[in-house]
Amino acid sequence: MLDKTYEFGKTLIYHKEYAKAIEMFDLILFTNYFCEEVGNPEYDDSGDVYDTFEVDITNLKDSLDFDLDYACLYGIYAVLASNYPNKCKKVYTYLKRCRGFNLEDALDLGIEPIPNIEKFKMNIRHI
Repeated sequence: MLDKTYEFGKTLIYHKEYAKAIEMFDLILFTNYFCEEVGNPEYDDSGDVYDTFEVDITNLKDSLDFDLDYACLYGIYAVLASNYPNKCKKVYTYLKRCRGFNLEDALDLGIEPIPNIEKFKMNIRHI
């Protein structure tokens, strides 16, 4: 299901539906995920849940069918291309999740150039 949400978020970016794309990538990146540990069906057919625990999406990074860092980068692109109210704070939130990347890595992910990107970069330097 996360794969479809990721692909849908990318599609929204290509259709310039940036606010909706931000929502999709936020759902992927900032949702609390809960897992249930159940018995092995070969030995136990009761369906009892032995343990429930919360998992951060970054801990599942290697088991996803998409690159979680690109979910961050697409989110950054959507924020920069949109009329998002506090772009600096939101971009920073995404960059904390994908530490091996920077702002420049997100700029070419959509179909249109980012307006006023140089002005945005200057504002970030002053923070």
